[in-house]
Amino acid sequence: AAGELDRALAAYQRANEIAPRATAYSNIGVIHHTRAQYERAASAYRDAIALQPREATTHRNLADALWMLGERRQAAAEYSTAIGLATSELSVNPHQPRVLALVALCEAKLGRIAVARSPMCGSGGDYRTPVSPRCMSFDYNLKIRNFYRTIVLVLSRDVNQWHSL
Repeated sequence: AAGELDRALAAYQRANEIAPRATAYSNIGVIHHTRAQYERAASAYRDAIALQPREATTHRNLADALWMLGERRQAAAEYSTAIGLATSELSVNPHQPRVLALVALCEAKLGRIAVARSPMCGSGGDYRTPVSPRCMSFDYNLKIRNFYRTIVLVLSRDVNQWHSL
């Protein structure tokens, strides 16, 4: 597996030499994060954000790396940014389980467990409103929603161990 990560890292780096892409930088960050190289991960996530500043997932990943580096205030600011960006997406389409789950996870990581545990599918971009049957129309949506609800429940038990999720 380590060899595969090395090859992937080299490929993403070569790709960025040719034509820098936020996705490639973000993937580089994920590889470094997986290896507990949080400073490198944070740097790669910042490069991704410079190219695509409205990607909520990248802000969440940067927050996780910053948390692991002990930079709690900066991490909290990035979680909040991720929530804001995701909430903007939800105002356009409130039935996106991946985005709803991201908001719930970031809320939990900020210690707002009650908000994170609230229903994650609503209307009008308000992820705090009750679950809509339309939101649950696909098995995939249900799996994503249940996965993140499980994470939120786990996170609520030991706040100090969940920033690596």
